[in-house]
This record gives sequence, C-alpha cells and structure tokens, in this order.
Amino acid sequence: MTRPRPSGPAARHQLFEAVAQATVVEVCGPFLDLAARLAVEWDGLPDGLPAHLLRLTDGPEPDRVPVPGPRGAEPTAAPLHPNASLRAEWDRGRIDRWDGRLRRRPQAEAEREHGVRTLVWLAQNHALLHLIDDARERFTEVIGVRSRISVTELAARYGPRAEMELGAMWRAHLQGHVRLGQPEADRLRTLRASRNKLAHRTALDNTSLEALVHVLCS
Repeated sequence: MTRPRPSGPAARHQLFEAVAQATVVEVCGPFLDLAARLAVEWDGLPDGLPAHLLRLTDGPEPDRVPVPGPRGAEPTAAPLHPNASLRAEWDRGRIDRWDGRLRRRPQAEAEREHGVRTLVWLAQNHALLHLIDDARERFTEVIGVRSRISVTELAARYGPRAEMELGAMWRAHLQGHVRLGQPEADRLRTLRASRNKLAHRTALDNTSLEALVHVLCS
C-alpha cells in the first residue's frame, strides 16, 4: 500500500497488457484454442478485434472430445450436455459451458459484432473502472487546492469534496469555481469521458483507451 504508483512507459505497457488479457478471457471464454491464438496474434487494441476475430473463426471448429454424463454420486450436478435442440452445435464445438451457463463460440459477423463489443466493454469495465475511481479520489485533492470558493459553498453546489463525482468536478471547472491548469483540465476531461462511456456500456476505442491509459499512468 505504501509503494509508489508505477508510472511511465513500463506502467502503460502493463496496463495495456492487463486490459488485453481481460479482453481475451471475456471474448473467448472456454474456447481455449481460440484464446491461445488471439493472445499471440492480436495487438491488444479494441478497434481491430472484430476483424481479427473474424479471421480466426472463419473456418471449421475443432472437434469436441466426448464429455461423459454426470456421475451417479452427483445426482444434483448440472448436466454437462445441452438439451437436444442445441446438441448439434455442441457436437460441432460451437457451444460450451462457461461460468455455469452455455456459451456460444464467439463470431465477428455483422449480426454478432455487437455481442463482441459488449464483451470488450465487460473486460474494460473489469480492468479499468476501479482505477478510474482511484484517480477520481486523488483528483479531489486538486479540486480542494484549485477551488475559488469556500469549502461550504463548493459542497453545497457540487457535493462533499471527498465524494465529488467527475461530472461535478467538470461542472465546477466550467463554471469557474475551480481553476484548473490545462494539463489538469485535460486529465479530468479524459477521466470523465472514459467513466461516462463505461457507465453507459460503451467500450473504449483505440484513441479513448490510449488516452485513459496515459492519464492513469502519469
């Protein structure tokens, strides 16, 4: 807890890698053959993922190893096979069990691209949201130093400083009640925009992700 936060190029690389790994897990799920290839061949940037995924999935699925039914000693275990209506897809390796439910092998055709982007959002949300919240908490110190109005008035207008949301900080800046330097304003803008996108189930694109990683690691 007392070690300084990493910063600079090495920290940015580590954070990009953490987001990429989380994305591979969310997108590929139990399909380890696909996860292994994606982990090696994909550059980790979200904009190119659908097209890259299409290249990797444009072909026959690997044969499934037969899965035995539940053992007699476990009568309450969830069935390992799907029902009859899905059995053909199961046998072709298009469906597998993941996190207690059936999961389709990811595809990147136009009709399924929205689902892929949702999985990318889930990965980014998992890897980045807590870091954005940590950065918000640290930025409250900047707000306190840069405020041009009293602590009481600041709290009345925008909420208690320790709990102030990024949107409230941005409004205080726009209203002139907090005077931020340009680098501080740019940092706050990036944090606010990234938090809003993730809160609205929108994955960050290449530009947004790179800007956020730079802010979080500087």
